[in-house]
Formats: sequence, structure tokens, C-alpha cells
Amino acid sequence: IPSEDGKLTNLYTLVLSSNQLVGSIPSTFSNLTLLEMLSLRNNKLTGAIPSTLAGSLTNLEMLYLNENELNNTIPSQIGQLSELNQLALQINRLTGTIPTEMGLMKNIERCRLDFNALTGIVPKELSALSKLQHLTLYGNEKLQNDIPPEICDLQETGNLSKIEINCYDTVPCDCCVCAFP
Repeated sequence: IPSEDGKLTNLYTLVLSSNQLVGSIPSTFSNLTLLEMLSLRNNKLTGAIPSTLAGSLTNLEMLYLNENELNNTIPSQIGQLSELNQLALQINRLTGTIPTEMGLMKNIERCRLDFNALTGIVPKELSALSKLQHLTLYGNEKLQNDIPPEICDLQETGNLSKIEINCYDTVPCDCCVCAFP
């Protein structure tokens, strides 16, 4: 992706999906501060999600980086995307834990983190996401399936429909749906 794309500062929507793009996401994309939708899905992008991207695009409502080869951790600055309602990071090579700062994304409705290499626990801070409808976590073999009860409470107090996770012997929570045995 040419870094010059970061000079298109009046863009509201940028869709470069399914173009066999290679390389990393340019940090100059952080200059696209009016952007409401960024879709780079289904390419061959590598490297980390730039923390400057996550911290600068405060108008972003939809972020689709799925089906690439992105690696490293999910940057904690992603919590600054307070207008985000759709986050698709599935089918990458993301590692580390789910940032607790994701609990600051108050408008998130759908969050797909499946088929990565995430580890650790699902942070209870996600229970602050009252608009969350669907959380997909399966395919992260080292992610613990102990969903904090505060998150399951969103089924009664919020909009949560389901959390899709790996299940091995039993379904670990009432709000969970087994995606893979």
C-alpha cells in the first residue's frame, strides 16, 4: 500500500479489500482523521497494526483488517476508537492478550477476534461494552475460555446475543456458544 494514500485526508471511506496487497499498513493512514470506514480485508498484509492508526482515527466506525497475515499484539490504543461499532481482526496471526482498553470502545456492536494466536484471559473490562451484540473468540487455542460473569450479564442488561468460543468438554458459560469442540 503506498504511503501516499495517507495524504488523502478528506476520505470518509477507504476500501482496498481483496486486492492481493502485500507489505504493512502504512502509519501515514493515521492522517486520515475523517475516515469512518477502513477495509483492508482479504489481502496479504503483514506486520503490526500501527498504534498510531488506532490512536488517531477517532471517527472510525468500521475497521476490517481480517483475513491478512498481521502479527504482533492488538495495540492498546485501539480503545481510543470510541466511535467504532464493527471490528474485524479475525484470521490473522495476532498474538498476546486482548487489551483491557477495548473496554473503552463504548459503541462496539460486533467484535471478531477469531482464528488468531491470542492468549490469556478475556478481560472483564469488556463488560462495559453495553452495545456489544456478538463477540467471536474461537480459534485462539491458548485463550482461556473462562468468560467473566460480568460479560455474560450483558445478555440481561445490554444487547449481547452470544459469545462464540472453543469448547472442549463443557460450555463454560451461559452466554457462550460452542463454535469448535
